[in-house]
Amino acid sequence: MIFKKKISKIIFYLISVLFVIGIILLLLITRLEGHRLVSNPMAERDLIEKTPDHFSLSYEDVNVTSEDGLRLFGWFIPSKNGAVIIAQHGYKANREFLLEEAEIEHNFVN
Repeated sequence: MIFKKKISKIIFYLISVLFVIGIILLLLITRLEGHRLVSNPMAERDLIEKTPDHFSLSYEDVNVTSEDGLRLFGWFIPSKNGAVIIAQHGYKANREFLLEEAEIEHNFVN
């Protein structure tokens, strides 16, 4: 009987320790993933390899400086009917990711 109680206590403590280690690992992974999502180091950014030229679209390079001095770069692709569509890429992406959509939209509005 005493032997069974000791084994039960050991199993309980072992499960408790594994549970605490699991919680600590979960918190550590969550913190690291949160940091990865919030930061965007230059070393991890993808360089633009394609331009609207790759999709037979005429374009002009444009840039705008915000009030706080941030320079934003983009492409102006003129339409034939005067329609204007502004597309903004998502976080950790670049304007190259929208070129296929730009080609579809350009062909649709012209």
